[in-house]
Amino acid sequence: MGVYSANHDARAAPRATTPRCPDHLDAEAKKEWKRLVPILRRMKVLTEADGMTLANLCQACSTLVKAHKKQTEGHPVQDAKRDHSAESVISDGDPVH
Repeated sequence: MGVYSANHDARAAPRATTPRCPDHLDAEAKKEWKRLVPILRRMKVLTEADGMTLANLCQACSTLVKAHKKQTEGHPVQDAKRDHSAESVISDGDPVH
């Protein structure tokens, strides 16, 4: 059992700041990052701990946009030669290593 300490809680809380957009995000994901960050800052919910989660969300949104575009163009989203449909969407036919 521990003793409640307001000072301990303040030290453990992540700092309210805007994480840097990761370089590895593709163009569509970076666009989503730029759309979401101002909203999250206005809500005052963005912290130093949110970078990876936000990056994953933005990249997932990008993958969804690519899959939807392929589907509406009449291309199958899942490539029968691959084990993972997301890999097919992301790679645009190039092997992913």
